[in-house]
Amino acid sequence: MAQKIFSMPLGFNDCYIIQDKGTIMIDGGAPRKIGEFETGIRNIRLKPSDSL
Repeated sequence: MAQKIFSMPLGFNDCYIIQDKGTIMIDGGAPRKIGEFETGIRNIRLKPSDSL
């Protein structure tokens, strides 16, 4: 798999998802930003099973 980097704006900061041989999330945002986080995950079509 080629390395992929996704950025999701979450208001004050951004969340970064990095995929290579696994998946790493950097800064998931503030607790009240869960809706924006879930929307961002759906928009990049990321599934937890993708990192297995």
